[in-house]
Amino acid sequence: MIREPLNRRVTMIDTGGQLQFPKQKWAQQVIATDKATKISVNYLKSRGISKIDTLNLSHQDTDHIGFSISILAHMKVDRITFPKGMEKQPNFKNKVLPLAIKQNTKLIPITDQSTVPQLPLQIIHPFKSGHGANEDSVVLGGEFARTTFLFMGDLDRAGERAIMEKYPHLKVDVLKLGHHGSKTASDPSFVQQLDPKLAVISAGRMNRYGHPNQETMTTLKKQRVPAWSTQKFGMISYQYDLFNHSKWVTKLKGDELAWMLQPSNNN
Repeated sequence: MIREPLNRRVTMIDTGGQLQFPKQKWAQQVIATDKATKISVNYLKSRGISKIDTLNLSHQDTDHIGFSISILAHMKVDRITFPKGMEKQPNFKNKVLPLAIKQNTKLIPITDQSTVPQLPLQIIHPFKSGHGANEDSVVLGGEFARTTFLFMGDLDRAGERAIMEKYPHLKVDVLKLGHHGSKTASDPSFVQQLDPKLAVISAGRMNRYGHPNQETMTTLKKQRVPAWSTQKFGMISYQYDLFNHSKWVTKLKGDELAWMLQPSNNN
């Protein structure tokens, strides 16, 4: 979430989501409130936010856009951007689209050639229309208080190399790693070219995929890039004001739940 000073504009990148697996009848239960409603919506409202100017959906995976329904149900959303071509996919067409139409939310399919007025981020990727898959992920870059950020979605290494070719001089201060720190992303040459001062990883504790992957953490270590993971630090916040004063704030100190972390997080 990017909340500009005085709540001038609020931009959200993805909503999170929860995969649903079949359960035995005895284990089934009705969940009245999902995590987005309990955590994300309550947090936004506690910060005086009742409207999201732009909700960017990076690609179609449930763990990135599954809670879009909850966000649309509880917050006013002016517009939704998404990779061009994703509007044809059932996950978007059957779940997100009906609520967006009901709320009169503007839907904007994008590529790197798109212009979205008042969006505080540059659209770096995708380069063409696709299907909303990982390789079609929207990549966004921006500068806030003299610090540059790049948000990678779930873009794979091939996509990273394509970005390198198109933007050979691209550098960033903070890199939000692609695909939760999976080894399918964070190509060593890509990390080397960007030369980030900090890598941020969004991944759940004890997740079934083993994110972040040890190979990725080794890449960061070789490039001398410190990494902060939500597994270890909880919510990670970069706070800045109109005078370009800034600081980093984390919910946890980092050592509270060491026994629950991936081994790669304890290196």
